[in-house]
Amino acid sequence: MQGTQVSRQSGSGQGGRMSSLVPKRSALEQAVGSPRAERIDEALEADGTRVSSMLTEELLGDLDSENFVLLDCPKEMRIASAHYILTAGSGGWSSWVRTNIPEAKLFTYLKILESFYLQNPFHNFAHAVDVEQTVYRYMLLTGTNRFFSDQMAFSVLIAATGHDVGHTGVN
Repeated sequence: MQGTQVSRQSGSGQGGRMSSLVPKRSALEQAVGSPRAERIDEALEADGTRVSSMLTEELLGDLDSENFVLLDCPKEMRIASAHYILTAGSGGWSSWVRTNIPEAKLFTYLKILESFYLQNPFHNFAHAVDVEQTVYRYMLLTGTNRFFSDQMAFSVLIAATGHDVGHTGVN
């Protein structure tokens, strides 16, 4: 898998010890592919529309501006906002995401990602979605669709969403 850590495992081959590279899956990768995640997928399919409907017209109107603020919103609204930016925002990557990533998997990923953020005053999931929205806005303003593929744009946005996972809040 791209972006995963790699560990060395030694084994014995015909001529003695042999070293091979074995990809290590991150906790997030393991969680998304687990049976527990499949159950979450099913639950989210049922209420995904309800979560998405939590996004107010005012919040959606602020999406393309510097007025977008999620600090006082419940975590479900933050997850729905992160999902909306990836799947329904103004960027061309939205159709790529809807075509190539099952919606339930994306909801599951974002929900698990949110759970990996520590509860601290700044480096939390609200900040992560704020960074995702800021990157989204700058991508639109600078016309990154001219030089980023849709997959690259999605990768940048998903990286922005996860950039502070596990941050202790102490700089």
